[in-house]
Amino acid sequence: TGTKKPPRLDDAADAKRRKERPVRAKSLALRGLTLRQCPRVTAACVSWLAPRLSRLETLDLAFAPAACTDASISCVARCCPRLRVLLLGKAPDDKGVSKVAATNAAFLTDAAVYAVGEHLRDLERLDLSHHPFVTALGWQPWQGAHPRLRELCLRGCAAVAKKGLACAAI
Repeated sequence: TGTKKPPRLDDAADAKRRKERPVRAKSLALRGLTLRQCPRVTAACVSWLAPRLSRLETLDLAFAPAACTDASISCVARCCPRLRVLLLGKAPDDKGVSKVAATNAAFLTDAAVYAVGEHLRDLERLDLSHHPFVTALGWQPWQGAHPRLRELCLRGCAAVAKKGLACAAI
């Protein structure tokens, strides 16, 4: 009788959000960013950075095991349209997928390849080395849309079929 429930934290956050206008991400003037071999850089960090890097031309996330997921790379592809070099290669694994999966490493799939092909038309160099789940399915938007592509590294991508290579080459 007459006891008032304390407000939930979610309700307070929602009320605060409704009163404030969203803050736009401040764009950084970086043209190149290297996070190679940074094990603590996560996909969430990459997704947070991407909207702030609209002028970025080179992004090196090679050997950063937790940074490369389909969602983070799709975000990079949408937010960084000037990218010319995108390095996403993983370290080779002698023992198979299970050893790498045990270390919480992320794998790219055709969804990331599709997003890169759809949004990054000026791409000159792409490294997808040792991502075992990249197949032929994500290469459809690549057909004839990337005349500047000079280097495509698919070392260790055993699932890429002839059809995928044909799409990327045209």
